[in-house]
This record gives sequence, structure tokens and C-alpha cells, in this order.
Amino acid sequence: MKDSKIIGQDIYKLKDIGELLNIKNELPRTKNYLEQLINYANAPIIVWNPSSKIILFNKAFEHLTGYKAEDVMGKKLDFLFPHPTLTNSKEKISQTLQGDFWESIEIPILCKNGETKIILWNSANIYDNDNRELISTIAQGNDITSRKKAEIALEESQRKLDLALENGSIGIWEFDVKSSSLILDERMKKMSAAGNRSFDGTLKSFLKNIHYEDVQHVSEAFRRTIEDDKPFEAIFRIEPKNDETRYLILKGMLYQNEGEPSRILGVSFDITGMKKGSEEALFRLNEELTRSNWELEQFAYIASHDLQEPLRMISSFTQMLAQRYGDKLDEAGREYLRFAVDGSKRMFELINGLLAYSRIRTRGKEFKEVDMKNVLEEVFSNLSLMIEKKKALIKTVDMPVINADESQMVQLFQNLISNSIKFSKGIPKITISSEDYDDHYLFSVRDKGIGIDPQYFERIFQIFQRLYTMDEYEGTGIGLSICKSIVERHGGTIWVESEPGKGSEFLFTIKKGLID
Repeated sequence: MKDSKIIGQDIYKLKDIGELLNIKNELPRTKNYLEQLINYANAPIIVWNPSSKIILFNKAFEHLTGYKAEDVMGKKLDFLFPHPTLTNSKEKISQTLQGDFWESIEIPILCKNGETKIILWNSANIYDNDNRELISTIAQGNDITSRKKAEIALEESQRKLDLALENGSIGIWEFDVKSSSLILDERMKKMSAAGNRSFDGTLKSFLKNIHYEDVQHVSEAFRRTIEDDKPFEAIFRIEPKNDETRYLILKGMLYQNEGEPSRILGVSFDITGMKKGSEEALFRLNEELTRSNWELEQFAYIASHDLQEPLRMISSFTQMLAQRYGDKLDEAGREYLRFAVDGSKRMFELINGLLAYSRIRTRGKEFKEVDMKNVLEEVFSNLSLMIEKKKALIKTVDMPVINADESQMVQLFQNLISNSIKFSKGIPKITISSEDYDDHYLFSVRDKGIGIDPQYFERIFQIFQRLYTMDEYEGTGIGLSICKSIVERHGGTIWVESEPGKGSEFLFTIKKGLID
């Protein structure tokens, strides 16, 4: 009978042998489990041996490439790489066989249908038990084709944008509302000269580069955008330092964060060349317009002056004919004669109106201090018969002393007041007032007459334009065009505010400090 110690040792040996047998039996099942796990993983996985031949090709890789695993097993990896990148890809494979591994490396894969996909790879090497001999390399891929196309498209868009911005002299800027910091791109820095001066990234330092007369305008544009959520727009001059004055235009939009103003993002344009070109064109146009206006005024004066004599003869002989032979004519003849007399009278009025219109600039008097109270007293005296006949009620308020052509001021108010009287039903009620502004005076002649339809607001200031027939209201259609010409000679503008049946208010400005 064996010694109990020896028997115990034999039992332990049997246990070890049993465990080894169990491990040996488990290995195929573990290997099968791992292969299944890899085969059905979501990510494309491929395994190749030291001869670069494929030994595992999972379902996700089949879906990626269009190849079936049974068709590629045992093949070398070369067929998976597009020809233009084949050499580079083989070099990367060779590096793994020498012991290196991939970490987020881009390698294009050629699919069965000819499509190339960009894959981001990670790899690991599998060695034998003593970690000396390489058994295989396993690699997992991530398809980034869509992302890569988007990146390329974005880069192309950025390239086109940069090209457009560069060729169009367009800069980009961003203003942070909370910190008052201002970010300028290189083009913006160049066109605003910020790169050559002490610009510290704040709006305050940027404003120092702007012409002092334009600073308030630009600051107001920022305020309006931030407080009123208005689109940003400002045109200003860059303060020249050894350079010519440059003109910039800034445009931008306000963006909010949780309902609060956050930043203004915008662009800038250098419009110096455009400004110069427009100024030169405007100068030439003004010269041509001045010459043309002078020639027209001369023509109007000469034509109206020379037409008076033959018209006077026609009128005189027509009236003599009516006096001497009117009773010898039948009713139709007397009516024709009456038409001729009325026609010559109207022609006189038109010619005198045209003559007055032409003389506004050619025969205007020098500007001097004019008390508008005295002007209105003269107007009331000239219109006394009309005022008395219509029993017009006229109120005047705050008449200033201005620098103007006194006779033309009389003519201006006389035309406006006579119109207010003429186009009133019942007793005319007229109020004349003025307001004093920094650089101009604003005058108003308001009545409670028949009013004017808004569609005719511009037409009434054009020469020979009438809204009513001669049977309804007399007139030549020149009075308001004369008013417009007088106001423009005095550096102002004239307009009307009215509503049919509720009266009219004619307003005009006269610029301060004018010297004719």
C-alpha cells in the first residue's frame, strides 16, 4: 500500500491535469466567442497576419466595403487601397508589421463599387506567449467620409469667402456688448489703420482713429443698434496721418443671448474710391446742371419778355374790336371775341408768371437781414382787397429776423397766403408760425381750406401743374413752383401736409447764415 503522502501528490497531479483539460476544452469556445464578438461588432474590424493577408473581416467591414468575408479571406490587403494612395497605405501596413500601431490615422479604403471612403484607424498587435513573435494585427475603423467632405466643403467655402473679402476690400468685425471689446480681422485693421496705431481691442481706442466730426455719428449707430435692435450702419472718415482721408462704411446685425444684447457682427467696406468718383461725377453734374439752368432761365426770360409786345398788340386790338364792333356781331361772334380777350389775358398771366419764375435766380437781390414781421405786413397790404373781400382771419406767431432776399420772401408768403384764401370755403382761417433750429428756420402756413389729396403732394410744386379747371379756381399753375424755387435758393426745402376737407399746411425751411 502506497504512502499517504505519495497518494496525496498523485491526487494534486490529477487535479492539475483536470484543470488543463478543462482549459483546453474552453479554448475553442473562447476563441469562437471572441470571433463572434468581433464579427458582429458595430465598428469595421479587420485582422491580418505578418504576410499582410486577411484572416478576419467582420460584418461591419462587409457593410462598409461591399465585399463578403469569404471572398477576401487569405487575400493581401492591397486591393482595399485606391491606387493614388496605395504606396502610402502599404507603408503604414509595413509599420504595423514592424511593431508600430495606429492611433487615429486616416487611410482611404476602396469599396467594391469603386467608391473611396475615408476611414480613421486604430490598431493593435497580437504576439505569442513570450511577446516576441508577431501573430497578427487587428485594426478598427471609423467611417469619417461625410465629415471629411463637410470639412473640405467648409475649407472651400472659407477659401472662396477669403477671396471675395480680399478682392472686395471687405473686412469683418465683432463687438462684444458686455465687455465693449472690438475684434477686427486683418483687412479691417488695414483699412481702418488700426494696425498702425494704438488699438488695444476696445471701441474707445478704435474711435480715436475716426475723424472727430464723425465720432458722434458712429457712437450713435452703436447705441441705436444695442438699445433699439436696429441694423448697424455708419459711414465715416478715418483720421488721416500722412495719408489721404479714407471713407469706410460699416454694416452689422445685433445678436442676443437669452433675450439680452450680446454682440454685433458686421462687415466693413472701403468706399474711398467710390466716394471720390461720386464726388467728381457730382461736381461735373452740378456744373452741367448750373449751366443748363442758367440757359433755361435766360431762355425763359427772353422768351417771356419778347412775347409780351406782340401779345399786347393782340390784346389791344381784340379789345378795340369788341368795343367798336361788338354790337354788330351776333351772339356767336361776341362769344368768340370774348374767348379771344380771355385767352390773351390768360396768356399775359402765364408770360408774367414765367418771367417771374426765371427772375428768381437771375434777378434775385442780395441777402440781408430781414424782419419777417415787416415782410408779412407788406404781404397783408398787397392782399388787403382779397383779405377784406373774403373776411380772412390771419394769425401770426413768432416771426424771426433772418438772412434772405426780402422781395422774394414777400413773393413766397404772398403766394402761399393767397392760395390759402383762394382755396378756402367760407371764412378763411390761416395761421402763420415759425420755429428756430440750430441751422435753419422752419416756417408754416396752415389753413382750414379744401385740402389736397396726398397723391398730388409733389405734382403741385411742378410748373404749370393745376389740380382744378379755370372755371373752378383761377390761376396759372406757376405760384407754388415759384415758391419752391425761392426756398431752394435760400438753402431749404418745401412740402405740404394735407387731407381733403381738413385743410393744408405748407412748411418750408430757410437755412441760417446764407450769403448770396
